[in-house]
Amino acid sequence: MELEGKLNPTLSLPEILQFLSMGKLTGTLTVHHGNYSVRLYLRRGKIVNSSSLGRPRKLGQMLVNQGLVPRQEVEEALRYQRSLPNPPPLGQILIERGLLTRDQLRQAIRLQLEEEMWDLFSLQEGVFKFDYGDEDSVGEVLVELDIEPLIIEGTRRLDEWVRIVRNVPGDSAIPVLRPLVVEDAREEMQLSDSEWKILSLINGTANVGSIVARSGIGKFETYRILNSFLAAGYITIRMPDEQEIIPETQLPMDLDAIVPQDDPDLDRMEATGSTSARILAMFVRRKAAEESGQAPPSKREPAPLMEFPTPVEFVAELVNQLTAALCDEAEFYRGERDNNLIERMWRSVLMAFPKADLIQAAGNKLNPSQFTRFAAVVGTKGPFEGIMADTLEALARLLKLLFVTAAERMGSRSARKFFSEFCKDFRQRATIRDSGDFYFQEYAEKIYA
Repeated sequence: MELEGKLNPTLSLPEILQFLSMGKLTGTLTVHHGNYSVRLYLRRGKIVNSSSLGRPRKLGQMLVNQGLVPRQEVEEALRYQRSLPNPPPLGQILIERGLLTRDQLRQAIRLQLEEEMWDLFSLQEGVFKFDYGDEDSVGEVLVELDIEPLIIEGTRRLDEWVRIVRNVPGDSAIPVLRPLVVEDAREEMQLSDSEWKILSLINGTANVGSIVARSGIGKFETYRILNSFLAAGYITIRMPDEQEIIPETQLPMDLDAIVPQDDPDLDRMEATGSTSARILAMFVRRKAAEESGQAPPSKREPAPLMEFPTPVEFVAELVNQLTAALCDEAEFYRGERDNNLIERMWRSVLMAFPKADLIQAAGNKLNPSQFTRFAAVVGTKGPFEGIMADTLEALARLLKLLFVTAAERMGSRSARKFFSEFCKDFRQRATIRDSGDFYFQEYAEKIYA
């Protein structure tokens, strides 16, 4: 038996959930709105799980931001999860590895479910369908949410949300601290722990979306605190300029959606012209090189060996040289806007990896000199080890962004071949003095995984 229909002002999602709760029903409620879809799993009228189909799950990131699990452990667990034919949930893997307790997982899942529910309550239109099921179909239950309190709190939040977004207009807005009027004003500030945490995340660069993700207290509460700071005169809000916005940062969870492995047509040009255009571009570049007296790449003198103090400097220079090589490709380069492609991408990556901010970016160059100085003074072990691990993960994300962009412009197979050959050549020309447990082959796989 099924229950389905359309959401409208007279039939809202809270009313549907209230009906399911009063009937103590078990099954799956699916809601579609545009490109966004979500499934809510109910057992005896209580919400026990959800599965966002139109956007990535954020449990791993939430655990990192709350300081419960190191980022590298989450990344390793996700890689392990992807390698299994019937993978268990991420939380179960982390519990089995002793990185998380069941109670910690419950609290994180509860916050994730609540955040998702309050987003759903604001939907004014869409379609829904409820499929009845038995309790076995729900699977293991870690959290049960009573619907009635959610509806009451959700209604209150919706009323307040209308007022908040008039002042804090969206995730892309950037909070900026205002100078204190008097020296002793800091001592007079009576803030809660959550408010101090939000205040510590405001640096004039991180946008609201980044602060929400890193706060670990949820979207509504973060927005509410920022709005109170605005009212108190502690901060101002500015909108990003065009150079700070880069749409390529919206990565898919499954890169195979963009880079399929078995498509027989992978060599075709995508959005940049035909194969003939690519051949012509190669001919033009070769002719220009001959006229300028430069030998073709195959006849050039081998580049000198490079030495790097740590893997961070190694990967940073790899990004620099790889980007320069890509921008020499006619099928990749799209004009002057690409002259600061790395700067824009890195700014976006830092929103999720704030500990990587020792690496600076300008134009298409990464500058790791500040990181190098810190590493030389404090070493790469101890407290600095976590910063180094986060920086390497951030650089891997940057390479992945660059690869996705290349795949969209050059064609998937061509991009993979270009990256693979370039990375192999670069590794052969480089040595790392303090490589630790850094294995480049495993690291490079993150670009495509």
